[in-house]
Formats: sequence, structure tokens, C-alpha cells
Amino acid sequence: MLILSVLITVLFMNGEALGLTAKAAALGYETRLFDTTKVHTIDIVMDGWDTFIDGCEDEEYASCAVVIDGESYKNVAIRAKGNTSLSSVRQLGSQRYSFKLEFDHYESGKTYHGLDKLCLNNLIQDNTMMKDYLVYRLMGNFGVASPLCSFVYITVNGEDWGLYLAVEGVEDAFLERNYGANSGELSQTPCPSAAAAATARILTWTILTLAIRILTRPIRKPVQGKCPISETSAPEISSRQVTIPRTRRRKSRMVQRTTHPARLAANGPRCRAAASAAWARAM
Repeated sequence: MLILSVLITVLFMNGEALGLTAKAAALGYETRLFDTTKVHTIDIVMDGWDTFIDGCEDEEYASCAVVIDGESYKNVAIRAKGNTSLSSVRQLGSQRYSFKLEFDHYESGKTYHGLDKLCLNNLIQDNTMMKDYLVYRLMGNFGVASPLCSFVYITVNGEDWGLYLAVEGVEDAFLERNYGANSGELSQTPCPSAAAAATARILTWTILTLAIRILTRPIRKPVQGKCPISETSAPEISSRQVTIPRTRRRKSRMVQRTTHPARLAANGPRCRAAASAAWARAM
């Protein structure tokens, strides 16, 4: 069973090299909303917009109508999207949340020219407002199955709301466009909570920091033929000092103290004579 699973995985990963290609399908929305030669317009028409904004962090769906480049769609579901970005919008003192539109949330089969889900990214932490757009476009040019995107200017009940990036939702329409009608199942890993995400980032940076310190720490190799104690820090030992056997150390303590070079220099000739006599008796 394990060998069969491995073989299927290898075939799946190298399908194109073996002549197996995905059967993409054109649905219609690709050349409309995701025409990148212009900035599109989306007007959100909704009663109780202020109440909806106040509860955005609950990520609950609400009903609205949207007008996309002059085309009106009623009974569309809208909610705020994001994870830590939801709290960051509030911390910045803004109301420009990112949104997700679901055309088929209340009416099954309802789409915008085949598109079932649409994400509206606020780009609030990108001063250039170009990073997401460039990444999606580059990945698409590399041949990767990536979401389509384009810039849209959003108004709410006719009032200006700001410039957003419209991104194709990775849902049924995305799968059909890239892999055909029989594309299989799509699964998604639940996003961690804000606290869990912050903890994971801290742990990751801690591990990376420790790894960098270990890898960049200099390796100290002992120099052969040299004492590890530097010559400048080693005390000078007079040639007149000798090693006294353990059994005679107690008797000759006075001799050791007296014959230290510093003491001899300080006590003068008389002390040196006495020390010489003591050394003779000790020997």
C-alpha cells in the first residue's frame, strides 16, 4: 500500500513530464474583472454598513448588493477576511478591512461570469500597494496555478472607500479554470488564532537566532607547542626556587616566604644571607 501511494504521488508530481496536462477551462470572468489594463469599480450597497463594520472581527456573513463595472448582483454574501490583519486594522485606527464576497452563499449556483468567490485585499500595510499584485502576476507568468488579480476602487453606498486588490478566490471556479471540471476535491488547513500565530513567530525567530549564533560562533583551536596561559600573564619564577618534597614543606614554609624574589629585594643583604643559610639547611 505504501509503495502504491508513493508511485501515485510521483506520477502526480511529474504528470506534465509524462505528457499529462491539466484541462483548463475559460469561464468568462478572466477577461472582465481581471483585465489588468484598467482599474475596475465595485460599489457595495448595504443597509447597516456601520453595524457591519463594528462587528467585522466576528467574520460573520451579511447580505449586500454589489455593482461590478456597472453590472449589479443582489443578495451577495460579504464578510471581513484575514487573521492577524483584522486586529491590525483596528490597531491602526482604520475601518478599511479586507473583504470576501461569496456570490453563491445564499443562492446556489450564482456566480459573476463563473466566479463564485472574490477576495478584496486592503493592502493597508503595503505603502507601494504593489507587492501582492506583482507576486500573483509573477507566479502566473512562471506557469504556476495562481489566483488572478486586478486593482479595483471600492465605494460603499456611493461613498469612497478606497483602492483594493481584487483576487480570485481559491475555490471551485479557480479549480475549474486551472484543472477543468473534474478537478477533484479542495481542502484547506484552518488558520491558527492570532495568539497561536504570534507564538509560532516568536518560537521560529528564537530557533533561527540560536541556530545562527551556533553556526557563526568561532571555533577556538589550541595552538600546538604553546601553553594556553599567555606568557605575559605568567608569574616570573626565580631560578633559585626549587621544588620541596611534601614531607619537608611544612618545615620550609618560612624558607619559601623568605626566599621570594620580591621579599629578598625589599629586605636587603642581611635577609639574603639568612635565606641562603636556610636554603643550605633545607637541602
